[in-house]
Amino acid sequence: MKKTIIASTLLLFVTVFTLSQCSDPKPEPGISAELNETENDTVIINPPCHPDTNTVLYNGSKLSHYYTNFGEKGVLYHNYEIRGNGSQSDLRIGFKYVPETGKYITTTNPVTFDVKKNECTVSGTFGGTFSFHYMAAARDTVYVQKIGEGKYIADFCGLEFSSSQTTFTFSSDANLTVD
Repeated sequence: MKKTIIASTLLLFVTVFTLSQCSDPKPEPGISAELNETENDTVIINPPCHPDTNTVLYNGSKLSHYYTNFGEKGVLYHNYEIRGNGSQSDLRIGFKYVPETGKYITTTNPVTFDVKKNECTVSGTFGGTFSFHYMAAARDTVYVQKIGEGKYIADFCGLEFSSSQTTFTFSSDANLTVD
């Protein structure tokens, strides 16, 4: 009798545990609880700023990106990148995994190392002829909206940039749209 009660209790626990795991899924990394859902269940990201399409603010100037794309296996450390290129700016947002809609936290670790699914790196060369390579500070936020296969809108607001090549630092807002 005692063995039957223990076995029944264990079976009940396993059944309840299994059902709760199936009915209460955890949100995917990179997806924020602050996302808004439309009537069509399309997830929309609402960044706190709204930079002009394909621009980055650098030293008080708005620099444009004339060419944007998304690609696999970026030049340095990234497995996936959203890139923007212009005459005075080259901006890269790197991910270890294919980005999905959500909020990503910036890291200064190379993407091939211990980078989580909800993290990204942001770097760029700004300033034209006498430009320097800058890296975004850790623990800031990048807002990514996947709008199709290989198509993205990425925004950041007040991201802090510094460089090992100069003491000049700056805060920037930017948008990269690949459509």
